[in-house]
Amino acid sequence: MKYKFSLCFILLVFLFSKCKPTEKISQPVSIMEPPKLMLVISVDQMRYDFLERFQPYFKHGFRRLLAEGAVFSKAHHEHSLNGTSPGHATIATGCYPTNHGIIENDFFNPRTGDIEYSVEDTAVQVIGVAHSGKLKGMSPAKLWKPTMGDRLKAKSPQSKVYGVAFKDRSSILLAGKKADAAYWYDNISSRFVSSDWYGKAYPEWAKTLVGKEMMKTEIETGWQKKMPESDYSVSREDDFEREMGQFIPTFPHTRERMGPGIPSSWRNTLMLWNTPFGDAFAIEFAKALIENEGLGMDAHPDLLLLSCSTADAVGHHFGPYSQEVQDYYMHLDDYLGGLFDFLDQKVGAANYAVALSSDHGSARMPEDLARQGLDAKRISQTQFEADMDAVEKQLQTELKLTQPLFYFYSPQGLSLNYLETREKGINDTRLRKKVAAALKSIDYIVETYIAEELQKGIKAKKSYQSWFQRSYHLERGNEIKMLFKKFYLVAYKENGTTHGTPYEYDSNVPLVLMGKPFPKGNYPQPVATVDIAPTILKALGIKRLRGMDGKVIQMHLLSQK
Repeated sequence: MKYKFSLCFILLVFLFSKCKPTEKISQPVSIMEPPKLMLVISVDQMRYDFLERFQPYFKHGFRRLLAEGAVFSKAHHEHSLNGTSPGHATIATGCYPTNHGIIENDFFNPRTGDIEYSVEDTAVQVIGVAHSGKLKGMSPAKLWKPTMGDRLKAKSPQSKVYGVAFKDRSSILLAGKKADAAYWYDNISSRFVSSDWYGKAYPEWAKTLVGKEMMKTEIETGWQKKMPESDYSVSREDDFEREMGQFIPTFPHTRERMGPGIPSSWRNTLMLWNTPFGDAFAIEFAKALIENEGLGMDAHPDLLLLSCSTADAVGHHFGPYSQEVQDYYMHLDDYLGGLFDFLDQKVGAANYAVALSSDHGSARMPEDLARQGLDAKRISQTQFEADMDAVEKQLQTELKLTQPLFYFYSPQGLSLNYLETREKGINDTRLRKKVAAALKSIDYIVETYIAEELQKGIKAKKSYQSWFQRSYHLERGNEIKMLFKKFYLVAYKENGTTHGTPYEYDSNVPLVLMGKPFPKGNYPQPVATVDIAPTILKALGIKRLRGMDGKVIQMHLLSQK
């Protein structure tokens, strides 16, 4: 980053079998008896293929979801800038980022020239800890569309809506504006905090839950492998040099085996953020919330939105084909199993439903892919800046400019400085076209899109153009977008991996719906993550309202006679 002056699946499945003709069976979402509690789980950075690769090793929560749930293998985020904030807001609102407004975690404001964090709000304060005045205020004020929780509250004011996650943006954007509360993790106190956006009161029961105390044994023991060595055959070798970060590459991951230069005072916190133990604490907090706030205990349907944030930290650090990511999901399998057992006892197995998905996927390490002969590379921040600066210098020469032309750029896009070009009478659109064409001289930029191509209603003529349109808004973000080569990590760290593209590895996420409203089975038709909210709302007895991009999923099975 740098400053400078559906059913779209075409069921033409022609199975010409004389003895076993195929029949399509439509199973609508049931709204006869809305569940008393709807639990929505977003596992941060979970790719769909994890369900398939790790399926033989699941024994608890995921095994139950796959056995009892409606499983969609082709669920996609249909926007280009796949990240935590836009992904969670999309799941919660049933709208694309261009409509709900959260196009990135941190987006460029073209009016002010500033970078804005998606949930930062100076008008509110954090509550729940004595040092709250030192923390930045957070709220859903920048979210333009109502979440499913907001719509539930409008229909049933006595219903309860809560969000829980280690990340503030995940909890807040899932919960929405009318939630009873959104809770996220505070490093200093090792507790969950909230915002006075949701009210001044902070519950007494929440003050007793301290992560470094509840997870003390795990922190002291460290992250050990959960399974026999032979069970990690679906992942790459444990010792892979690009996994260096908070920890050294190999198991076990303990406070003593963290990377060099990490202060001892931060090690307990990092043990929660960079291992499965953080999400274990979040799930324990969610259990306490259910019990203390009485979720699912009366006739008014409640909604709990839970995001497993430390999955993302593990994924960034070690990559999707690491043994650490596989081992994380073995732990999460246990945690979710425990959560479902808890709900069976407290709420009743027939009285709650579950939706599991993710905000985005992730790319494999390019060095790992290159070993397989694929064109995959890591482009450093230094190289990216040098390439962008070279293009800018060339354009300055051609246009005879004395001032910088690029005002701001990052892998998410480019914004221009129009002061001098407008003085020279250069048309803005022509300038953007010229810059976009010049950017394609950089060999890892496949395609470029300018503001005129990103407007709503413009017919897409380029690859992924419609996906970039869904991640664009005139008031937020950059006016020129870039599509990089597949399997290229651009301007990221020298180790680890990331996400943020429209490619399948970033967009294809799990979607499992479990509970009485959802007919179980494996569903092959493509669906979009904007369909999650309207489908859940229908299960809660609320008809789809205007202003949503998604639609209620009609579940179609292919059965053999």
